[in-house]
Amino acid sequence: MQSKEPLLSNVERKCALELLQQKRRLDGRRLSDLRNIKLTFAQKRGGVFVELGQTKVFCEVSCDVNKPTPSRPNEGLLYVNLDLCPMASLSFEADRSSDFSVETHRVIEKCLKDSKCVDLESLCIVSGGMVWVISVNVQVLNHEGNITDCSCIAAIAALCHFRRPDVTVENCGKEVTFYSERERALVSLNIQHMPVCVTMGFCDEGEICIMDPTRLEEAVIQGKMMVAINNHKQVCFVHISGGVLLKKDDVITYTHKAAKIASELIITTIKEALKIDANNRNNNSMLARMQTRLDAVVEKPIAPLSENVNVKAKHIFKHLQKDNSDKSSCTQHSIVDVQPIKSGEIDKLPVLISNETQWNVKNVAILMDESEKDEYEMGNVTKIKHKHLENSTETKQVPEVMGPEIVLSDSGDESDVEQLTLDDL
Repeated sequence: MQSKEPLLSNVERKCALELLQQKRRLDGRRLSDLRNIKLTFAQKRGGVFVELGQTKVFCEVSCDVNKPTPSRPNEGLLYVNLDLCPMASLSFEADRSSDFSVETHRVIEKCLKDSKCVDLESLCIVSGGMVWVISVNVQVLNHEGNITDCSCIAAIAALCHFRRPDVTVENCGKEVTFYSERERALVSLNIQHMPVCVTMGFCDEGEICIMDPTRLEEAVIQGKMMVAINNHKQVCFVHISGGVLLKKDDVITYTHKAAKIASELIITTIKEALKIDANNRNNNSMLARMQTRLDAVVEKPIAPLSENVNVKAKHIFKHLQKDNSDKSSCTQHSIVDVQPIKSGEIDKLPVLISNETQWNVKNVAILMDESEKDEYEMGNVTKIKHKHLENSTETKQVPEVMGPEIVLSDSGDESDVEQLTLDDL
């Protein structure tokens, strides 16, 4: 069934042909220039949205498990589906194929399947019994010319972006275990090379060649040549359609131009987009988020303070033990004063750390009146100053707090710690 192409007026056709003869184009590009390529990857692996100018295509890759073909029991399967959505163009009809759709679908299959860009043997799980089936679903969202190139870019980018579940085989294929993403990391496909398609249009009996024709230019050109080039600058296939006749030397010349554009522009753009997406996923991973939270806790260990702290609480550090065997160096209690602190002095708080030994705070007891408890729970904090322990052979840094009192003890018995009240101060 022939597609219903929108009517093109004689004025539009004449204007487009005259501009091409003058080596000019309606969108301001040169004859050898491509439109801007933009790739946007979905959160789910294997989904990509590609924009080639105003032509927009979405591609999604999925996997399933099935039996292999009897002729090739050690190879997986790769299917390519093309959906020309009616909202993309008036010429597309739902559930009806046209010459244009059949040609486009065949070119995409040649670019992916016939070029063997995916290692199908790596998709085998159990020889002759179970293989991976990879489905590439291409959906055209807006048709503004050169659907073939845009679909090939989306398909190869989605294959590179896709990850399948990991699987293990035991007991000669009798036990097959599939792992989820939480249990094991997903496995990427074995992509041997990255083929992309470059379309060229001809008019004036092949004398004028344009790259990446738009929808209006496709309506006035006499023929097209589509060349699939991979990242190694190898030609995967050449497809010529239309009534234009090309010489052998012209085909070789245009193929070299297509190889340069494919390797230096299209494939480079795909690799950069994949690299950016990989970096974004690493930054947004759970491990990175946990590390960020831990760093925030280390940098800001104390909650924000209020402007005026009017708390009279009493902190008693009960069990302070020395890690080394020598416990005779610290035998006496040290009572330090407590004063209120302000929010601007948070960075000046000292740390209770000895230069030579470590102290482990086993327990902390807080004694306060019921009237003072509400104020303490509202976030009031005390400031610690440095004092030295008395009768000690080593110099220790002991906190001095503003407000209530802190009692430091090295005794392991809780009964040795005297519980003071505010009246004793």
